[in-house]
Amino acid sequence: MAEPLITTRDDRYLRLLMLLLISAAFFEGYDSSILALLLPNIQNTFHASEALLGVTRIPIELGLFVAFFFTRLSDRFGRRPLLLWSVVGYTVFTALTALSWNIWSFTLFQFASRIFLGAEYAVGVTMIVEEFPAARRGRALGTLLTFSALGTIVEARQNSERFGVVAIASGGAPFTTFVQEAAARGADTYVTGEISMYTRMYAKERKVNLVAGSHYATETFGVRALAQLVEARFGIAWTFVPESSDVY
Repeated sequence: MAEPLITTRDDRYLRLLMLLLISAAFFEGYDSSILALLLPNIQNTFHASEALLGVTRIPIELGLFVAFFFTRLSDRFGRRPLLLWSVVGYTVFTALTALSWNIWSFTLFQFASRIFLGAEYAVGVTMIVEEFPAARRGRALGTLLTFSALGTIVEARQNSERFGVVAIASGGAPFTTFVQEAAARGADTYVTGEISMYTRMYAKERKVNLVAGSHYATETFGVRALAQLVEARFGIAWTFVPESSDVY
């Protein structure tokens, strides 16, 4: 049986819940980006061909699809128990990844970790919608998405020697020509919503940090800035209604 919906929560409980959820969102963004950036290291460690790496990415990313069905168990066992088990499962299988003895054991451990990671993030969004009052729900969801993007940026910072001029193309701009133009203008970091393998390889060749913050998350900043400008100039009130980045 699912836990009964409680409409009023203590502020201390909501703060603790938010702290747990933003840590989940941070690692969701971090983990989603680091695998793409470390493909050359994985290839060298397991002596795998580029074609084999492409094949192994299929079951790894399939873990996020399986996470959808795993998340539905929260209706039966409760949101909080599933969230805690997701944190434990993600931690365990991420640690086991370090013990991988070949490319297939690595794929298996990453597949399992993606299941728990996807469930962790999905349950987090659900809990915010259910637990937070309507007046604070939008800000809480926005904070969650921000920390997801922050995880991606921190990962890029850790894997760079220089992090100075940043070029930003919101939404989907996964083209090598965009990275080329950014580098020509002195940027050492390129932030966009989506990337391709060709873009990643080109960015590595040009020694440009590459950050993929998801199509949706990278577009919300401009929309909010425009809304604030309209409100300041014309006095028109506005409300931002965030969506989960999982569907974009």
